[in-house]
Amino acid sequence: MLKTTLLMLIALSATALSCPSAEIVIDDFSYPDSQAAQAAWVPMSAALAPELVTMKGRHSLRLPCRFREDTVRAAWDKQVHIDLSACSHFTLRFKVDDLSTLRMLSLYFNSGGDGWFANLWLPMRATTQWQTIVVPRGSFGCEGSCPGWNDVRTIRISVWQARPGEASFAIADFRAEQSEGPENLLPNSSFEICTTEKLPDFWGSGHWGLCAPRWIVDTEAWRRRWGVVEGVSHSGKRSLRIVGSAEPDDLKAVANWVGVEAGKPYTLSAWLRSDTADLPVELELGGAGNERLKVGKEWQRYSVTGVPTESRITCTIRPAAEGTVWIDDAQLEMGAAASDFRVSPLDRALTGTAVHHARPRVPAYEVAPGPKSVEVKIDEHRRFLVNGKPFIPFATGWEIQPTPEILRDTGLAGFNSICSWATARPAKEVRQLLDVASKNGLFVILWIHPSVNAGLLRQWVTELRDHPALIAWYVFDEPSTITPEIREMYDLVRELDPGRPAYINYVTYSSDQLGDIASLDDYPIPNNTPAAIAGDAETLERFASKAGKPSWIWLQDMGNAYYVSREPTGAEAEAMTYLALIHGVRGIKFFAQKPRSGELWNHLGYLAREVRTLTPILYSLEQSPSSTVAPPAIHHVVKRFEGALYMVAVNATAEPVTATFTVPPSTGKASVLFENRTVRVVKGVMRDRFEGYQRHVYRLGK
Repeated sequence: MLKTTLLMLIALSATALSCPSAEIVIDDFSYPDSQAAQAAWVPMSAALAPELVTMKGRHSLRLPCRFREDTVRAAWDKQVHIDLSACSHFTLRFKVDDLSTLRMLSLYFNSGGDGWFANLWLPMRATTQWQTIVVPRGSFGCEGSCPGWNDVRTIRISVWQARPGEASFAIADFRAEQSEGPENLLPNSSFEICTTEKLPDFWGSGHWGLCAPRWIVDTEAWRRRWGVVEGVSHSGKRSLRIVGSAEPDDLKAVANWVGVEAGKPYTLSAWLRSDTADLPVELELGGAGNERLKVGKEWQRYSVTGVPTESRITCTIRPAAEGTVWIDDAQLEMGAAASDFRVSPLDRALTGTAVHHARPRVPAYEVAPGPKSVEVKIDEHRRFLVNGKPFIPFATGWEIQPTPEILRDTGLAGFNSICSWATARPAKEVRQLLDVASKNGLFVILWIHPSVNAGLLRQWVTELRDHPALIAWYVFDEPSTITPEIREMYDLVRELDPGRPAYINYVTYSSDQLGDIASLDDYPIPNNTPAAIAGDAETLERFASKAGKPSWIWLQDMGNAYYVSREPTGAEAEAMTYLALIHGVRGIKFFAQKPRSGELWNHLGYLAREVRTLTPILYSLEQSPSSTVAPPAIHHVVKRFEGALYMVAVNATAEPVTATFTVPPSTGKASVLFENRTVRVVKGVMRDRFEGYQRHVYRLGK
């Protein structure tokens, strides 16, 4: 695509620059020295003075920061005078080596007054290579009053703390661009990029994970009906193939959220073909337009136009009867008609590459029914005890009502718990869920749906507090503040069932907050890396330990919906789980439903078994010696249990590294749990290789 470059540095100016059908160089960072860069980009809060750096001929700015416990973010402001009203997206080159201290990257534009156009969560990957970040203008929300894009006065780049400490990152080539002609707002619209198996990034089937019970218990059957195929395409090498059904559940293509301008016309188009002469297929444009089409055996372009009333929409393509449809070259654009197809500029930031660990199919877990009675206790050491034994919940999360078949599938996978959303219904129906869970060896964390009022909750607690499968009450999720109603529900549960913990889950955990368990959720993939879990787990544990509480965390097994472009790989789930455990978390829940990826589900089965093995070791109260490890990419914890020394370690980066451990003076061999191998220990030093996001667990001694 031809572009005309305006070769100038945008600085404080009396003349506003506009963005025609080309680009503006917001900053190419070609300052004469660091002092000039510091005059342009002013640090605030935890931010430190920027430093001008030249890497292989590329001018860039290194932005360092130093977070204390009480500083949430670092930010750098630049004063400008720019008309960005005609620009469609922004590009920025970004590089960071270590993400363990940083939670997210944000970009802001102020056009006067107290309002900011804000995009809070831009993708960051820890890598030795530069990455390109592409940000659609339509993806920005407005904080406060935002007069418009025609006179931007201030640009702010901000990073948020994951844990206290020092961090830095580099930026280069900051530009605003406009596509030639209407821009395609759908990333990966030709389905060429599949980070995980045959699942196209940015496309799913409508919600987190699989929702229809028939596909949850037979996911391979769903994958035979939904996924990217090669050799059949309108362009490129791939297309998305769906074998449809008159029942719509999970057999449709739904794009991730797309930012649009409400009140203006948009057109959704796609090239389609089917295996019949007239397969009915529905195209839906964010609730603003719907067309039921007859699709034949030859590639043909179809479209629907509508005027969205919301600023964020999804696009859906669904076969409405038995038959196969192939989908390719989808496009969403502003305007009342479809123009020539073009790939989205967002595709420049996509790679489809990620770390994968190949593992054989995990065998079915030998399920044993749960106990006849249960006693739950949090002891003086913050250990979560079930019938007197240390217990780490390793749970799937369900926003749907899991059927007996789903619960059996979960038990066979190796999970020891579920965290199930319980909607307003009689207590006897909730008891049925608990009965079936217990039959399949599962404990239950009962997640109270907001539809449950105080009267019904009183009935539940009174009638269910004797159930041996119930180990905790999950009273509320992600409150922006603790309202009197939330506190009333929490107090009611604690009054009626003092033997079980009741807790609340938070987006961030910054103090001793209401609840018997300290809990938060953290879903970094793909806009961050598993390393983000380390910082959040450290923060969670810091406050939990002061309050004498155990800490639990929601980790991510979801993606391909809403604002999350893909599911984690099995390797990423491995790193997230071990980083949480190493930094003190003692409850792991995965949000939500069953993932579409067979690799990920299989990997979770291995992790479930490993956590069962490690539970008494991680809870051990025996005094442990100190140990060091290099490089910093390796996170580890040392535990002594029943006379043996255990070292639990994980690589928090995607890059392979060789780690050097110092251990108590010894020479011999350390056995590596779960891997059937040994590692030499020579005079208290042990070396081993870690692949990206890989964990190793060592045992020294008897």
